[in-house]
Amino acid sequence: MAWHADQLWTRQFTPLADHQQNPHEYLNVVACLAAAGSATSRVRIGSGVTDVQRTHPAVLAQQYLTIHHLSGGRCILGLGTGEGENTLPYGIESARPVSKLEEGVEVIRALWEADGPVDLDSTYWPLRGAVLGLGPVAEAGFPAIWIAGQGTRMLGIVGRLADGWIPMLMSPSDYARRLQTILDIRAQCARTGPFEPALWTYVCYGESKEDCRRLFESPMYKTFALLMPPEEFESLGLAHPLGNSGGLHGFVPTWFSQEELLDILDKVPVELVAKAVLHGSFEDIVADLEAMAAVGVETAVLANVSFLSELSRVRDSYAMQTAVLDHFSRSPVMGGESQ
Repeated sequence: MAWHADQLWTRQFTPLADHQQNPHEYLNVVACLAAAGSATSRVRIGSGVTDVQRTHPAVLAQQYLTIHHLSGGRCILGLGTGEGENTLPYGIESARPVSKLEEGVEVIRALWEADGPVDLDSTYWPLRGAVLGLGPVAEAGFPAIWIAGQGTRMLGIVGRLADGWIPMLMSPSDYARRLQTILDIRAQCARTGPFEPALWTYVCYGESKEDCRRLFESPMYKTFALLMPPEEFESLGLAHPLGNSGGLHGFVPTWFSQEELLDILDKVPVELVAKAVLHGSFEDIVADLEAMAAVGVETAVLANVSFLSELSRVRDSYAMQTAVLDHFSRSPVMGGESQ
């Protein structure tokens, strides 16, 4: 399910409604990764991110290891705690998502790394004589596991179990503080293998930050702020319009009428949209990404949303995104790699 509601998917709010029947036209990620891995030879491919609630960890272990083999060792398994919109409407049990993520990663690693049948105590996925005979890719091993999330417990899981961290956009100071927590935990656990700090973010390209913030008055952009936890609203002296159920785990767009949604989005300040979406001119975006690189970000995953309310921005925004990627591919910043 997309974050944008069918109730707002009309020409009144987005020109995309003339070109796409609904906001939820998603292809299956595993099928797409397999196709991308077969059609390319160098770029890394991965999920940003999936979860262990909709797909059993043993199945994820086989799926992503299969893609790793098909792509010659270029697959990343990106995992998070799941999103309410992709579990609650479908009758999928979503309680204790952090515990499930933690045990899910342990199940995946146990199946990948075992030489024979696996017995593993687990609250959610106990293994008894379980096997996954597909071994590692020669010289590439198993897929890297990147974990999203930024809460205290999630940072601990990243430090102990992950090969990378891929949270959504936050300030450089917040990123630096959380990354240091992860690195400290890795040190305490004597984890010395490769670790990649990354960033996933929506991006709005325009003539300036002010130009983009004008767009952020649209419900299409204010929707992104609903994904932020209540603390972000409280930092501005506001209550989250969805209450304690606000954020990734509670917002289900199909559960509201158009009138209800518009009333909710009317309570979202543009300042919070600006915190949720990287935005501005080419120079602004490069400067903001370089600031993130300065505090440890090595790879940026950029989701272009510049044209949600003005279709005329499609061509220029993708040209600008290409320029941003080219800039970082020639630069030692972010290790010379951007995606």
